[in-house]
Amino acid sequence: MKIKGLAAAVAAGVVSSQALALPPTANVDLIMTTSGATAADIQFANYINQICDASTLDTFNNPSDSASAFSCTVRDGSAAGISGDRDVLFRKESGGSSTGVEPVTNATDPVLGLVAGLDLSTCTEDTPGGRQWTCSDTTIDVQAQVGISDVEPELFAIPANGSRNVNLAAPLSVFPVNAQTFGIVVTTDLRDALQTAQGLNPGSDEISDMPSLSSAVIANLFAGNIAEWSQLGLTPDSPNVEVCVRRPGSGTQAQFNTFYMGNACLYRGAGNQAFLGLPTALDTSSDSGSNDIDIPELVPGFPLPPPYIHQNIGSSDMGRCLTNLDAQNRTGIGIQSLEKVDEGRTDRNNFKYIAVDGVTPSLANVASGLYQNWATLSIQWRTDVVAGEVLALANELVATAQDVGAVATFNASLLDDSGTTTNDDRPLNGFRTPEILDGGNPVAVGSLALAQGATQPSIPWNPANPVLPFNKGLVGPSACAAAVIPAGTPVDVSNTN
Repeated sequence: MKIKGLAAAVAAGVVSSQALALPPTANVDLIMTTSGATAADIQFANYINQICDASTLDTFNNPSDSASAFSCTVRDGSAAGISGDRDVLFRKESGGSSTGVEPVTNATDPVLGLVAGLDLSTCTEDTPGGRQWTCSDTTIDVQAQVGISDVEPELFAIPANGSRNVNLAAPLSVFPVNAQTFGIVVTTDLRDALQTAQGLNPGSDEISDMPSLSSAVIANLFAGNIAEWSQLGLTPDSPNVEVCVRRPGSGTQAQFNTFYMGNACLYRGAGNQAFLGLPTALDTSSDSGSNDIDIPELVPGFPLPPPYIHQNIGSSDMGRCLTNLDAQNRTGIGIQSLEKVDEGRTDRNNFKYIAVDGVTPSLANVASGLYQNWATLSIQWRTDVVAGEVLALANELVATAQDVGAVATFNASLLDDSGTTTNDDRPLNGFRTPEILDGGNPVAVGSLALAQGATQPSIPWNPANPVLPFNKGLVGPSACAAAVIPAGTPVDVSNTN
């Protein structure tokens, strides 16, 4: 990467001075700070990789934090309004979808407009010349510019999702970019117990042996209405029901609350705010990378009766929650975006996806309308804050996330077990869990482009053309709205599971 000054970035008027402490290899012309959904972290990294000249790409991560950064020279012609020799630092500050909404809508506020980012001066290169950097726990405040959310901004203004300080009166550009798919995940012993009860092969990762729970049972588990697995006729390692949830402010949790729990919306003519809620026996020690999953106690030494609810900040913490329960021979259930099949981390990756209402979580089933647990990923920014070359980069990020070819490339990266991709730390031809296999081959998961214009689905389903024929609004999407098929859009109904 070329050594260049920061004059152009400062002149753009949108870079916080606190964000300029960089390692020697990250001298940049321009900085774009993106905050929000942890469920889309792998997707974001993949799209940045497509915008960058790969030979110039440096990646910065903190093993205990979801925040990351990428510095590179932008590929010539990859973004209108950006010269091909521009050195750019892409920050991704992750803390849940609400951080892609609240600070972005308040970007002009000196307090509410800040997010916690990696202090890049604490990063050291893993291997000289390897372009992979590991950073310490230290974080700094940086100004939010562009936000990513699993759901539309309005969902974070209602009580069940945290009632954030969302400034919906701000001059916003909001872009629905693609369909983010979600799944129900369980500890390995619960998956095996379900397989035994349903006459399937215990321990199998094959989609033909994937066990199922109904939406009604899932909702009641998360509502705290089922305390022991024996109530479902199951005998896993531990009798107690344990539920891993995300904290209020999570888009993953917000879409779950709407889809499974009947937590509807009071905008765009939809529903009400009735919500079943979660029990108060909450363990908050399972977040931020902690390996200690505690049983909540009312009085020290006297555990509350089950079920036990464990709150988690990000998607990686959700993975850790289930992984740590499994390591302690305890039995749990949680929620996760389907791109997490390829997270590739032993400390947060020991869980299994299950089917819902007998339908397996695959892109083919989402596209056919059988598997309905998806939400519209949105990218947003304030039009009075994001301008110039940062605006050009933001528009390129939106265009990439909407592009069916870019989405297909991202989905294909989730199937790669070669160890050559940059979104995992697996050894070459090494472990790949949690696996969803069909005849030993990984099942297509990830995201779907939204049908519009020339972007149309294929019949039969074609993973090289991952397009969803349904939408919940291409302008002003609502997670509470019924999915509709635009006139003339083809739908492949040949799938039956």
